[in-house]
Amino acid sequence: MIYITSDQHWCHNNIIKYTGRVKFMNEHELKEYVECKGDEDKIRKMKISNSSTDKMDVTMRQNWNCTVKTGDTVLHLGDFALTDRHELKELRRMLIGTIILIHGSHDRSKKQMAEAGFITVEGPVLLNNFIFTHEPLSDSSIPKGMINVHGHIHEKKTFGRRINVCVEHTNYTPICLDDLTGKEYEINSL
Repeated sequence: MIYITSDQHWCHNNIIKYTGRVKFMNEHELKEYVECKGDEDKIRKMKISNSSTDKMDVTMRQNWNCTVKTGDTVLHLGDFALTDRHELKELRRMLIGTIILIHGSHDRSKKQMAEAGFITVEGPVLLNNFIFTHEPLSDSSIPKGMINVHGHIHEKKTFGRRINVCVEHTNYTPICLDDLTGKEYEINSL
């Protein structure tokens, strides 16, 4: 099987508040986040605990390993982790499957990602009628008859011939390539 995912940002405390990952916040953080909602300066000053980040990381790892099986391939559309090389190798070791990574804007160098056990590629990747990228393509850049599957914009929605597979849209779980055109993803203007 081939699975698709993007933008876990493992080990990244601030991603929790910047993308509204409220399910990982402790009670105090959630209260503060709700009070700050809409005020970017206040949200920027918020502190997210390591325990909340640990909860996020454990949940994503469990979701991954309950979904992906040995012999499966995961096409990761970038922004895997914000961590050092040693933690990156350990993280990779804990995840099932072969990971093909389209290098994202917050990934370590391609060399370091390869040393940690990723197969790194330059985007875009074409497969069936999908064009996989880290950042969403403009309408004019999507070839006729193709759908752009991307990450990068987290909780934001996309329209037209695009599918956002950031973990905020996939319950923090890799999704099967066969499910990309399933009912939970609305594809407009094909």
